[in-house]
Amino acid sequence: MFYTILIIIYLVASVAICKIAEAKGKTAKAYFVAENQLKHKLLIPMLFAGMIGGTTITSAAATGYTMGLMGMVHVIGMCLGSFIFLKFVSKPYQILVEKRGVMSVPAAFEIFFGEKVKNLMILVIALTNCMILATVPSSVSALLAPITGIEQKLLFWIVWAIWLLMTILGGIKGIAAMNILHSGVMVVAILGTLFGALKSLGGMSALSANLPASAWNPFSGGFMTVLAMILGAAIAQPTNTVISSAVFSGKDYKTSCKSIVIASLLMVPFAAAIALCGMCAAVMVPGVPQNTALATLAKAIGPTFSVMISMAICAATISTAPASLLAVSNIFCNNLYKAYFRKKADDKEIRIVAVIFATVASFGLALLGGNAPSLLGQLTGAAQINSVSGIVMIIGLYWKKVDSNGVFYSMLVGTIVGTVWHHLGNPFGLAVLWPAFAATMLVLVVMTLLNKKEESDCHRNWVKIQNE
Repeated sequence: MFYTILIIIYLVASVAICKIAEAKGKTAKAYFVAENQLKHKLLIPMLFAGMIGGTTITSAAATGYTMGLMGMVHVIGMCLGSFIFLKFVSKPYQILVEKRGVMSVPAAFEIFFGEKVKNLMILVIALTNCMILATVPSSVSALLAPITGIEQKLLFWIVWAIWLLMTILGGIKGIAAMNILHSGVMVVAILGTLFGALKSLGGMSALSANLPASAWNPFSGGFMTVLAMILGAAIAQPTNTVISSAVFSGKDYKTSCKSIVIASLLMVPFAAAIALCGMCAAVMVPGVPQNTALATLAKAIGPTFSVMISMAICAATISTAPASLLAVSNIFCNNLYKAYFRKKADDKEIRIVAVIFATVASFGLALLGGNAPSLLGQLTGAAQINSVSGIVMIIGLYWKKVDSNGVFYSMLVGTIVGTVWHHLGNPFGLAVLWPAFAATMLVLVVMTLLNKKEESDCHRNWVKIQNE
């Protein structure tokens, strides 16, 4: 009962922070991108907690339990991808924010490559975000149930309700503000649990003695598989809704870039700590389901650590899922609803539609999600499918012959191949990235070389915008 009450207090405080910090303006722009006024103190925790979120923290611990340090490789890829984002696409995004008032990735794609590419990008973002978000209620409720003693089905819907409230109450500024609290809670809880576990085991030397050598090899899952995880996560970052939101909502370009660098560098040691917790669990509580390893480890160490991990799991979930759902709501409202159905919709109507969409979408995802057998599989599969749009975007921006048709059909073919490959369970042990990347590049290169124009119309339009 004590654990339950403590968690409820924490969640109520989180909701309160989210609502109090809500942007003062009542416009749709204030709700979705905070009128482009977020500073370092809000951007860094928003990015850190948003990228090290519910599915990432649980999958890193679960994979650490079974595969050792391989549990952190997805985050290494995300960190690498952040620098790819800064090098190749952050400036183009910023130009569109300043000159066209762009608030989302699909809106940017429309200006870069045309309307049909925008619509395809909407589908890609919806697909990849749904693959991750659908696992949130089931995975987190499974982790919290043994700690709180609450029946898992009830916890499932509690997690869903929290996720929805955080999304609709405070907008992007409210989510960023509450992520200050969540980032601190996650760091304290994971590091505290790691130190507690190592103390119980007798230190790192004892942990090392009780684990096979392969546990300390991040490539233990196979070089090509792990490489695909890293590259897939990295190349997906240019179109990632969380990291791009730093540019769309940041006060200025310099502030956004510094925040991305700091948050990305902080992620790697934190992911290593999560994976090490999973490795400690493999020694201290062998034989438990991998998705519950972190919670079971905390319970084995002592009640204080159980509370700490409960808080970390809650923090991880309600720091990333609301931001992702809000981003998808933004895309639906501004790039579909307003663009095609209600061109004259005012800010009040857009915000109402955003609430309705978030409610219906999150409820549907909760029902469809189930308890994914491999959280890491969902996470890396989504990233590798999304990497198709990332690589096409970069090539399309810098190879002036690439036209709208080349971008559209290469993205379409690559996404279909990646999605089918993922749902077939990676045939022949081949990760999603490789067939998706091969199909994408084949279509893009062939169609571009067949283009008789030395400079495509979409590239000419992009140059014109830059020179305005």
